[in-house]
Amino acid sequence: MQRKRLAIMFTDIAGYTAMMAADESHALKILGKSRNIHTKAIGRWHGTLIKEMGDGILATFASAIDAVSCSLQIQEKASDLGAKIRIGIHYAPITLDRGDVFGDGVNIASRIESIADPGGIYISAPVVDSVQKEDRTLLQTVYLGQIPLKNVPRPVPVHAIVNGNIKPPKDQKIQELTQKDRLTSIAVLPFKSLGDTPEQQYLVDGMQDALISELAQIESLRVISRTSTLRYRDTTKSMQVIANELQVDGLIEATILEAKKVAHMQVQLIKAFPNEEHLWAGSYHKDMKDVFALYSEVVRDVTTNTRSKVTSHEKKHLENPAVVVPQSYKSYLKGMFYWEKLSRKDLDQAYEYFDHAIELDPKFAPAYAGKAGIWMGRMIMGYDSSTRAIPSIYSNIRKTRKLDEDNVDSHFWNALLSVWAELDWT
Repeated sequence: MQRKRLAIMFTDIAGYTAMMAADESHALKILGKSRNIHTKAIGRWHGTLIKEMGDGILATFASAIDAVSCSLQIQEKASDLGAKIRIGIHYAPITLDRGDVFGDGVNIASRIESIADPGGIYISAPVVDSVQKEDRTLLQTVYLGQIPLKNVPRPVPVHAIVNGNIKPPKDQKIQELTQKDRLTSIAVLPFKSLGDTPEQQYLVDGMQDALISELAQIESLRVISRTSTLRYRDTTKSMQVIANELQVDGLIEATILEAKKVAHMQVQLIKAFPNEEHLWAGSYHKDMKDVFALYSEVVRDVTTNTRSKVTSHEKKHLENPAVVVPQSYKSYLKGMFYWEKLSRKDLDQAYEYFDHAIELDPKFAPAYAGKAGIWMGRMIMGYDSSTRAIPSIYSNIRKTRKLDEDNVDSHFWNALLSVWAELDWT
């Protein structure tokens, strides 16, 4: 293995899959011509062709200026190819092992190529900086901004080359790519209680978990699980360090106070990169019976301020929040608090709270899902036999679904049963 700083170039033929479907013979001829153009250009500029991936090519160069010069030659020669080439270049330390390359730098170069225009060359800021140190006259670029890239934890500054006949991206394309202030992934940090009673911890934890569950239903937003955020309850780490460790670009902080049957919640949304920035803050005050309306309001405001896409189904869900019996809901939250401890005694205590929640509100679906979870916990921990537990799990799942087909926990328990008890992995 070797660790080197190299320029990584990815290319592909735009629309090649459709081309193959329409006329395989013609597509293969274009692929052959493209391969010839690439091979000559990579050799001319002292590059190393790492591998071909279908219609795409991965190559590395000792210098960014060689990679850029090679990409310009490829686009010039591809003008009469009968197809458009897309190119992305990044300059970073990578690992070389037995003729292949690995590392974040490779992934970033690949993602930059995937967003490039057909016939275009997109490059990262380190490429621009390196080239300009050697030759300030070689490059003409348009700065596209900080671009969120798939599976890359923070936005990457990207430029488009506009040398010669290479056209700059359209304004609409730039706007779509930059998605100004859009956050694609967030973590909800442990809530803080403004009350002075330690026993309210169940409420604080439960409301954090509930908000995470509501946010997680927004498909365009990746939300970190509560389990992963618990270690930051009393942390002194900075927001950027936490976001980097969780690989998210935004964080939510909140404080909770329940007084005189009213829930008070203060929420802050923090953008972590490139600099820590408070994007938005909101205050919410709802009677406990309307606590799900409170969650819906927070989710709507978060999606607005993260510029997340919300589907019509998701909007409908947010516009029709459930009304709860406050004491039933609080009893359910207490049950979840004890369920997480997983000891025999705590599971029994949790079951009593779920039963009490159902006694207060027989139509409260989450409490039945909680009882299914208790039986699952008893079976997994070896406190009860599967023969006794499985029928009870299914019975409570059916009751939950009858009241709320979309209840998340009922689907979760059903999935665990399929995997662990029935070996129905599909």
